[in-house]
Amino acid sequence: MSTSEIPGVGAVGAGRLADALRRIEENLSSPEGVGEGAAARVVEVYGAAGALGAAVAAHVARRPGGAPQAAAHPALVYVVADEDLTEGRAADIGFFLPRTAAGDDPLAPPPVLVVPAPESSPYAEIQPDRRASLGRMGVLFRLSKGFAPRVLVLSAASFCRRVFPRAAFEQRCQALVEGATINRDHTIRALAAAGYARASVVEDPGTFAVRGAVIDLYPSVYRHPVRIELDGDEIESIRLYDAATQRTLRRISEVQVHPVRESIRTENDNFRDRLLAAADVAAVPSSRTRLLMEQVEAGESFFGIEALVPLLHARMDAITAYLPASAIFVVEDPEAVSDQMRRSVSKLREAATARRAEHRLALEPTAFVLSEDESHQALQQRRRIELHTVEITSASASASVAPGTDSHPPRVRLLAESNATLRAELQHARADHTGS
Repeated sequence: MSTSEIPGVGAVGAGRLADALRRIEENLSSPEGVGEGAAARVVEVYGAAGALGAAVAAHVARRPGGAPQAAAHPALVYVVADEDLTEGRAADIGFFLPRTAAGDDPLAPPPVLVVPAPESSPYAEIQPDRRASLGRMGVLFRLSKGFAPRVLVLSAASFCRRVFPRAAFEQRCQALVEGATINRDHTIRALAAAGYARASVVEDPGTFAVRGAVIDLYPSVYRHPVRIELDGDEIESIRLYDAATQRTLRRISEVQVHPVRESIRTENDNFRDRLLAAADVAAVPSSRTRLLMEQVEAGESFFGIEALVPLLHARMDAITAYLPASAIFVVEDPEAVSDQMRRSVSKLREAATARRAEHRLALEPTAFVLSEDESHQALQQRRRIELHTVEITSASASASVAPGTDSHPPRVRLLAESNATLRAELQHARADHTGS
């Protein structure tokens, strides 16, 4: 077992932290092997809690191989246990990444992007938060079309949730370019098929409106809606505009259109058979089954369709299908991440059993999320850094390792001190100063 002990970050420790970061990089970039000096696909880091772990991740993300603003694919994927931690970690990592100049490209990716987890169970009888769904679809577009951030941050629940199959997603993406000739009616049908809801006025992402020779649409990957003006069948102009004032913000040369919801049917000839089989398991009344079938085949978006999403695709993908093999994973508190993934499947299994007992349709939980084994394998196949809070060693385990072998991953220990005391003192001093 190879080990590095690195003191915390201070006037003296900063240089030694650099040594630790160099060692982490060496172990991740070297080929795999066995024996002394051989590198492993995983490096265990102890003591890099909170923002220090984010600093380690940011350093690895900006390693040689491209500037942050030039990345077509994410260099690093940061996984945390709880959804509540994602925004904070994204802010921490962004703080340690180099600042990039703001360009005028409306699709320019941020350095760090959170992949939100769905906020409700697919079995829940509630309307899911559309913002989370739109956010996930926007991230999938960025990952599939080369507009990716340098770092992705996601929770265990987000990582194990299956997503729109990549091949079908890319088939439904298109670029509408100024000066190009299009069929207006065909474009309108394509927008509806991609999940856009038709509205009288476009104010929210995932909607579109048509007024004569003008098509307004709002792909979720953009910060503002887009107005397309036609001259006959030719796209005369494309402009970003303010949804509140309807005023033009700027002219752009093209607009990228992508699917905005998962509940659109892709190529799946077995939809009827799979729906009937799931209905039989729960003894769902045939009248209810027929209604669901008619609504789906008519292309309707109705309350409860989220429970049928896996039936609308031949097979949903893991989010890793959108990630390059070169991406390095940083897993904060791997034990907690694994526990959350296990709980995700367990909770869905309990909910599915309860629904079937009430003769309501409930697909297998693993149709919506990766199984525990699939999640574990998806992480194990990736080069990764594991950030552990506590190091547990066993004398008996150490004695069983034969001399000259390296059955454990390399370990790096960062001996950092908490700044909680300093923070409390500063807050106390500020309060005293304010009160004086």
